[in-house]
Amino acid sequence: MKKITILLCTIFMMLLNITSVNALEQDDIYFVTMNGVELTEIQYNNLRKGFSHDTINTMSKEMIDELKDDSNIKKVTTTKYVETSVHYIDGQVVNTAEKELSLNEFESAPKDAVITPMSGARFEAHDYVETNYKKITLDITYGASVSTKYVTLTNIWKTIPKVKSFDVLAIAPQVTSLSFNFSGHRSGYQKWDGNIVNYDIDSENWKLVSSTLFGKKGLGLSQNLVNDTTTSLENSITVVFLCGTDPFTVKASYQHATSDVSLAQSKKYTFGDNGMGDLIEFDSSVASKYDNTKGLSATLTLLT
Repeated sequence: MKKITILLCTIFMMLLNITSVNALEQDDIYFVTMNGVELTEIQYNNLRKGFSHDTINTMSKEMIDELKDDSNIKKVTTTKYVETSVHYIDGQVVNTAEKELSLNEFESAPKDAVITPMSGARFEAHDYVETNYKKITLDITYGASVSTKYVTLTNIWKTIPKVKSFDVLAIAPQVTSLSFNFSGHRSGYQKWDGNIVNYDIDSENWKLVSSTLFGKKGLGLSQNLVNDTTTSLENSITVVFLCGTDPFTVKASYQHATSDVSLAQSKKYTFGDNGMGDLIEFDSSVASKYDNTKGLSATLTLLT
C-alpha cells in the first residue's frame, strides 16, 4: 500500500510539473514587434488569422491590444491583379494604359519590368513604354467587438517600377466612422528587399481627409519608394474604424507616381467618387504624375 501511495504521489507531481511547464510556455514571449510590443505564441497566432506578419510587426500597441487575446478573428478580402503600361516620350508621361488580370495571367506575367523602346523615325532612343505588374489587396478584419474594424490596404509589386517617388495609399469608409485620428489607430510600412520602413502615427506622411466634425472621410499615406530597391517591394497601411453600421463598406486606392513628386505635392488631394481608383482626387497640378490605378471596394456584412 505504501508503494502505491508513493507511485500515485510521483505521478501527481509529474502531471503538476507538466501543467506548470505548459502554462509557462503559453506565457513566454514569442515575438516582439518593431514597436516593442511583446506577444506570446498564442497571441501572435490569434493575430495571424487576420493580418500578415509585417502588419503585426508594424502595428501600434493600441491596435494590437484590442485583438491579441481574441481567438475568433475573421476577415473579408478583395484582391485585384493589375498590369500598367506607361508611355514616356522625352522623359515625360504621355499615356497610361491599365488592364485588370486574372490570377493565372498575373502569375504568368514577367518577373521584371518590361521596357519596350518606341520604334519609328519620330521617336528618340529614350522614348519607351514601361509595363509593370502589381497585386492589390483590401482586407476588413474584426474580432469579438464587431464595431471595431481594421482595414488593411496592401500593394505587392511583382516587378520593380523604374520611377521611385511618393506613392499614395488611401482608405475611406462609405459610412460615418470614427477613431483613425485617435492615438495609435493607424500604421503603415514599406518593405523593400526584406527591409522595413515603419510609418507610425506621428509620421508627417499621413494625410487625414475630414468631412464633418464627428465623421471622417478617411486618410492616406504617402510613401517614398526606396531608390535602392532591386528585388522586392511591398506597401501597406492599416487603419482602425469604429463603426456599428451593417453592412460596412470601405473604398481603397493605391496610386503610383510615374514622375518625380515631392511629399507636399503627393498630399495635394481630397476624396471623391470621380477620383483615381474612384477615391483620390489629386490637384490638377499633380494628377498627371500618377498612374490612375483601379481602386478596390470591400463590404463586411454581419447580419444576413
